[in-house]
This record gives sequence, structure tokens and C-alpha cells, in this order.
Amino acid sequence: MAFNITVFGTCRVESLSNYNLRIRDEISYTYDTKEILEVIRFIKHGHVPPEETITTFRTPMISKIPIYSNQFKDILEDTDLFIIEICGKKTYKYINRYIHSALPHFSNESISKQIIIDTQSNDEIESDIVEIITQLNTTNIIVVGHIVTDSYSNRYDLLKTLESLCIKYNISFINPVLEISKKGYDIKDLVQETDVIYHYNDNGHSIIHQIYEEYIDKYRHIQSKA
Repeated sequence: MAFNITVFGTCRVESLSNYNLRIRDEISYTYDTKEILEVIRFIKHGHVPPEETITTFRTPMISKIPIYSNQFKDILEDTDLFIIEICGKKTYKYINRYIHSALPHFSNESISKQIIIDTQSNDEIESDIVEIITQLNTTNIIVVGHIVTDSYSNRYDLLKTLESLCIKYNISFINPVLEISKKGYDIKDLVQETDVIYHYNDNGHSIIHQIYEEYIDKYRHIQSKA
């Protein structure tokens, strides 16, 4: 029996390339819950006209080629399990759309000046997660947090917020650093050497892929018994 998995996220879910990465690759790398909802609504309702996708979503921003919601028809309905990376509280809004943060790099100064940058409250994040569940019509969701190595940053606050919300709404949650440490690895050996940790190295992608698969297998097992 087919088991279809659709992934929302960034380069940190690259190891899931054996599953459906079309949303990430063809629409947008998504970071925050507002951006995720904008993508979901675009797919379901086509509320972003093609010409506005160039200022809303990452892939058309870069290519300057509009995308159409009917290109992704049925992708959500045909999914058994969603893997959704949520790695930021900062939102970017242009006119009435929550957009990908890279728009200033792919547009002119006039557009850049109109972008509103804000930081979500925990209550907003909770409301958005409830709306994501509603829009996707399922709790078959694995939320993946950012790579967090401290206990005081905004990243850490988001991670703990997501952890508690996933428990509250019966959603699986992956804390990458915790899961990696359980396997006996040091996160510093699995990421690219930069001042701020953003990216896995090749070995890191391999290890986190094992962790993703362990969580996915639990859902496969449930479906096989259904």
C-alpha cells in the first residue's frame, strides 16, 4: 500500500528527497507558521494570483517565473503524513501576504521598503498550528524544530513552545539535537562550520535522515494495521 509523505521545510530536510519535496522545491522554503499557512491556502484555494507569486514564494522569486495553484492540485489530499519544519518566529509581510524572507534580495528598493517584519507571540503560533491542522484536515503531522544548542535564545524558546503545543494537539515533534544526542553523536560534528548553526554536513544529513525514518515508520506501522 502506498504511503505518501509531503514535506515542508528548508535545506535541513534535504535528506527526505525520497519523499515529496515539491512544495519546498517548487513553491517555497518555509520557515514560520504564517508562511506555511500561506502556501497551504495557495495550494487549496489559489488565493495568490500567478503574477503575485513572484513576490510571495521563494522559487518564483528566484526564477521570476509565476507558478499556478493547479500545478499542485491534489497534493495535500493525496498525502498520508506531513513533515513540517518550523524554524522561525520572525514573519515577513508584503502588502497582504506572508512572504519568504528573501524578497529584498530578489526585488527592488520600492518593494523592500514595504515589507513588514514582525515576531510572532506564542499564542499566535498556537493559533496557526490549530489552523494548519484544520487546513490539512489531519493530525498525521511530524513537526521538526531547528538545530538548537542553547537554553536561552529565541530558537530555544520556539523549540520549547513547539514541543508543548505538539503534545497538546497530539502531533509528533522532533527536537533534532536531542534525538542526535540520544544516538551518541555530538551535533558539532554533524553541522557545517559557521558562527551560527544553520546547515547539516553530509554526515549530519545521514544521521538526521535515520531519525526522520524512525518517526515515519511509526506512522507506516499504524497505517498497515488500519
